[in-house]
Amino acid sequence: MGWTTDKTTVVGVGPWLVCNDAEVVCAVRSEERANLIVSAPEMLQALKAFVDYYPSGVNPYLDKAYNDARAAIAKAEGKATR
Repeated sequence: MGWTTDKTTVVGVGPWLVCNDAEVVCAVRSEERANLIVSAPEMLQALKAFVDYYPSGVNPYLDKAYNDARAAIAKAEGKATR
């Protein structure tokens, strides 16, 4: 089944529940945040593919994106240095 979002009405505002199969992982107050959390695994996979494919130092315009992608991957994996 995978990651999903589900809105439950509490006083007419939400929250949005983020679920992995049958388990509720967290509740957030906006649909945008719920969608971001649900899409995070795919975004991490895309960043890893970019870093694996792109040779650093070839294009100075893409080097910032490359370095930002590496930093985001490290942060997602709990390895961020800052």
